[in-house]
Amino acid sequence: MIYKRGRVYWYKFVWDGTTVRETTRQTNDKLARNMEAAHRTRLAKQRDEQKVRSEQLGCSRAELAQCPECEKWYDRQQAVAASDGHLVCSDACHDASDRRSRTIPTLRNFCEERFEPWAKATFEDTCLNNWYWFRAGTRRLKAYPAIADCRLDRITNESIAGFATHEKTRSQNRGRDKDDGRRGLAVSSINSTIRVLRRILRLAVEWGVIDVAPKLVLLPGERRRERVITREEEALYLAAAPPRLADVATVLVDTGLRPDECYRLRWENISWTNARNGSLLVTHGKTPSARRMIPMTSRVKAVLEMRWENANRPQEGWVWPAPTLSGHITHASLKKPHTRTFRTINAAVKQDETKPEQRIRTHEKSEPARQRIRPFILYAFRHTFLTRLGESGCDAWTLARIAGHSSISISSRYVHPSDDIVADAMARLGGHKIGHNTQTRQLDDRKDEPEVKQTEEEFWRARRDSNSRPIAPEAIALSS
Repeated sequence: MIYKRGRVYWYKFVWDGTTVRETTRQTNDKLARNMEAAHRTRLAKQRDEQKVRSEQLGCSRAELAQCPECEKWYDRQQAVAASDGHLVCSDACHDASDRRSRTIPTLRNFCEERFEPWAKATFEDTCLNNWYWFRAGTRRLKAYPAIADCRLDRITNESIAGFATHEKTRSQNRGRDKDDGRRGLAVSSINSTIRVLRRILRLAVEWGVIDVAPKLVLLPGERRRERVITREEEALYLAAAPPRLADVATVLVDTGLRPDECYRLRWENISWTNARNGSLLVTHGKTPSARRMIPMTSRVKAVLEMRWENANRPQEGWVWPAPTLSGHITHASLKKPHTRTFRTINAAVKQDETKPEQRIRTHEKSEPARQRIRPFILYAFRHTFLTRLGESGCDAWTLARIAGHSSISISSRYVHPSDDIVADAMARLGGHKIGHNTQTRQLDDRKDEPEVKQTEEEFWRARRDSNSRPIAPEAIALSS
């Protein structure tokens, strides 16, 4: 029944011994009756569902309860308690309830409490540069409040665009001298920070902090390491470098090791009998694919054998020992000798340019003049080795195995064919000009053969043989 209380209608009825009384908030009696009928229909449908579900579960209707997550009926005796205290029907609904009620941390809190301790414990002892890379990226992210104080599930490419604009326009001293000026961060450094953020979000998904990670887009215009050292530059560098630096550079340019992998070489991982000139075993590195066996060249074997003999043939220990915390040489150990090597080379070139008469008197006029060397980093030796390996005809899979890459797409960055190799490849491509292939030559030879003409009688016989329909009388008369 419906009744009016004030200006709105209410309805009241009894269902399974329970009185149901609700307001319709309507001033029209027809709408109020329709709402009452809809409520009765809903209760009837619910009663039928309870009856079917109780028969399936083998329990009474009184023992059934409705799950607040999936709204399905389940047996109370098999209920699962959620973290907020509510009872749900299954573990899946329990996980859904936890995701809905959990508190998602900000990027700053997640980095300080979970990500940075994980990165330090994982990479500080195995690959120190990885830990330094993650630490630098998180510091740069935490310095930008718009991202640092944002929840992990609310970080989007729009936030990244704001961060990139801030880093590009923020004045910072990137040079050693005042003449270098103050300018924003380079695109490669910004993309490096974005990669750190991408790793943070993917770990948050893996650890169940968020459901899905956004697809972050890197900035265009990043400059990659594409410096390839020539044979002349290599010879000048090895001649001017100190003995230890020259030995390290020789190993890098002939094996393609990463500098850190070269610094961590140990005598027990070097075999003098494997392969033709022995081999090196890289136990760990930047990625799991970094573990590999690399054959040595004769030059690398000579360098390492000399160091092994000078060290009284040790059975174990570092190949490049140094008084550092790690016990072996690092980037800092070779930084100053590497810089002084370029100064020595360029100073000698400058001296030759300022004293041409001396070169004439010493009969050096016939020799080509030495050129200045543009400074490069030690990692360029690895890039040079892989580039030479690619130019020698090595396939991408073998190159990735030698380089310790986890993907062939990474190996393609190190292959830069020269103009001569591209020209030779195009020259080996046969049959690309019209009129110069074998089939066209055969067609040209057929032009000289005499042309055979069919008579009218042979033409009609061919038509008759190829025609599956009954032959017309006119055609029979004409052919006879």
